[in-house]
Amino acid sequence: MGKYWKYTIICAFLTLLLMITSSCSLYNNNSSQSSKKTSEGIYSLGEKSVAEIIAYNRSGEEISLGSGFVIDRKGKILTNFHVIDDAKSISVKINKETYKVSNILAYDKDIDLAILQIETNKSIPALKLNKTVPKGGATVYALGSSEGYTLSFSSGTIASPSRVFDHVKYIQHNAAISSGNSGGPLFNEYGEVIGVNTSTDPEGQNLNFAIAISELDNLIEESITIDEFYDKEGPYFETEIYDYLIYEKENNNTFISAQNIFVNGTTVSGSIKNQYDIDYYRITIQPGEILSVIMIPEYVLDAKGILCGLFDIEENILAAGSVAPLGNTQTNALTYENKTGIALTVYYGMFFDSSYEYKTLSASYDIYFCK
Repeated sequence: MGKYWKYTIICAFLTLLLMITSSCSLYNNNSSQSSKKTSEGIYSLGEKSVAEIIAYNRSGEEISLGSGFVIDRKGKILTNFHVIDDAKSISVKINKETYKVSNILAYDKDIDLAILQIETNKSIPALKLNKTVPKGGATVYALGSSEGYTLSFSSGTIASPSRVFDHVKYIQHNAAISSGNSGGPLFNEYGEVIGVNTSTDPEGQNLNFAIAISELDNLIEESITIDEFYDKEGPYFETEIYDYLIYEKENNNTFISAQNIFVNGTTVSGSIKNQYDIDYYRITIQPGEILSVIMIPEYVLDAKGILCGLFDIEENILAAGSVAPLGNTQTNALTYENKTGIALTVYYGMFFDSSYEYKTLSASYDIYFCK
């Protein structure tokens, strides 16, 4: 009798341990191939759990639209990393209801996968996952927001069950997908998700690729808020030109009278009056910060005719501007990294090249300061 109870206790402990491990995992691989489903049945499963994902920048403008799907009833959403890259906020629409993303639970740029946590107290149906890839020729189904058409459904076959690009496993298939399908599920005939639709090869016909679900095992849990994610993975220029616009204040033609730039992302609108006018702007760079300055002239020729440079208090030149394209115009741009270990006050100066043909004329400009 004693041995029996010891055996029972051990089994109960192992069962409890398994339950705890499952609840702490990023996702549940809850596949169980009971029977094949009709295409109508698979669509019915998907419409309750497939998400339309919209990413927004800091100005609230839409920058990306993609798909995703629920992998845990508590609101964990799997999608592609490139769908949420540079996002300041993310909305997720599932079964006609819209949710906000509160946390990024895990992501990997190289694998191009991300797991999002939405704000919800509801239990949302989760799709079953299966790491086993069917053989070539097997029927598969795709569901997602193709070109923004929510819950667009298509079918096809597996063209190759195993493709490897940059050490990531893909499934090649010919179920129709388009822009907006990224992050959406690739189903097998049992209604289980075997891949995450990611890309197409535009050079061919119906050459489509889904990241194999087994790649989820390579994600590392790193629960961060959406604000922390933006600070870490947001665009290099976290401010945008003309977000904060001020005007040049004369006289600013010496270091002592240089106009102060206090707000990161400031755009200054000003002008150089003639060949004798010099405009200086003062800005402080913290240790490790990289300052970028872009001078956008009213006339393209002035991008080369106006010399721009960054100086320290001893008048040593730290960086010189050079002509750089911006859309259909030309700019004069420079960057400088503060590697001194202390806060550094620098001076951005502008003046006409002495050999410039139009140095006697006034030249208007906008300057963008960004760290």
